[in-house]
Amino acid sequence: LSERLELALSTSRIGVWETDLETLHPVWDARTCEIFGCSPHFFDDPAQAWPSLIHPDDRQSTLAIAEAAVQSRTDYECQYRIVRPDGEIRHVRSRASFSLVEGGVWKMIGVNWDITEDVARAEALDRAKRLAEDRNGELEAARAAMEHASLHDALTGLANRRYLDKLLESLSDADGTCRD
Repeated sequence: LSERLELALSTSRIGVWETDLETLHPVWDARTCEIFGCSPHFFDDPAQAWPSLIHPDDRQSTLAIAEAAVQSRTDYECQYRIVRPDGEIRHVRSRASFSLVEGGVWKMIGVNWDITEDVARAEALDRAKRLAEDRNGELEAARAAMEHASLHDALTGLANRRYLDKLLESLSDADGTCRD
């Protein structure tokens, strides 16, 4: 069972971590270290490893979610960016649960996924959607301009014979009678 779990974690590229809530000392597996680009042991204060790697724009909200979960001992999930020690920005999704272990010590046990590629794909799809909507708007405007040009005189801008024919046809179709 342990081998299967290790294989599942390895193939899914999920990192596992735990934190003792009394000492705030983190323990990261190899995949979590890979995601964050370092180990908590690289820091003078390992308890500050995770908070210090959270992107400055995401730090306050991410820590607030984690702290609220710690206070209430309720599971949590959040998504945030990290700045790895090499400067690379990555997107991470974390999920954690709480467990009371032997000796009455609370531990937070969680998993991390590097979702950078998923976020990039979603952003690319959003850009493509906006581009398609913009082009659709341009096509609709061009169609309306061509329709207007076909129904109006280019020099005076007044309605032309085709406009009159179309108007008479629509009036004829509206009440079912033919007007000649």
